[in-house]
Amino acid sequence: MSSILKTKAMRNVCKGNTSAYYSYVEEKTGQNPVIQQFEKELNDYIGFVKKKNAGLLKPGEHAPCKVSDALFDIWNKFEPRVSTRFFNQKLMELGEFLVKHKEYSTASWQCYDRYLNNFANVNLELIKNLTDFKSNFFSNGILAENSDVTFRALMGHCICMYHFTIAQDSKLQTKYAIQQLNEIFRFMRLIMQLLLEVDHYCWLVYNATIYIYTMSRYVMQFGHSKMVCCSHTLN
Repeated sequence: MSSILKTKAMRNVCKGNTSAYYSYVEEKTGQNPVIQQFEKELNDYIGFVKKKNAGLLKPGEHAPCKVSDALFDIWNKFEPRVSTRFFNQKLMELGEFLVKHKEYSTASWQCYDRYLNNFANVNLELIKNLTDFKSNFFSNGILAENSDVTFRALMGHCICMYHFTIAQDSKLQTKYAIQQLNEIFRFMRLIMQLLLEVDHYCWLVYNATIYIYTMSRYVMQFGHSKMVCCSHTLN
């Protein structure tokens, strides 16, 4: 009986039902067909990105925009059909996967910025201090349900901005590049200050430390140790 229910539900996944619609199936089988289909399409997408980066795609199998467009379609298809919390977690997981595979544009625009668009302002230069930072991104407090996702999105946004900057000026010779990196380091400092207020965010502190270390190693090669030292100074 459970296999019949599962087969029937899977046939209806593409008809636009939400994951909540299949609660009766989940109770009987421990599986939800909408979530299963969502995760399958994400796994297929991950496999595609891995094949692309390994140079294993066949001629005609890849267009320059496909990495971004394919993910955009998946998000639009499933965002209205799964819980907000689950969807946001997948945004972050895919963003971190794409950063690892150097797909910074897609990670930024299709994952981190998609989430951060829920906030009024993500302009680093307009966030002057910790008070601005809290009011913009943590108006309900840093212990609110999605605060961990917000921290992950902000850090991901910063690391992508860093990679965009050094892609334009790999030797950090322009005033613009230096200004951009100073803003990124300053913003990461604000993130760290707030994270350190909550003990159970230690895993996010660890992630932030790795990001800062990665950026610091690079900029110090070009004589910008002062920028790094300032970023490590916490009030």
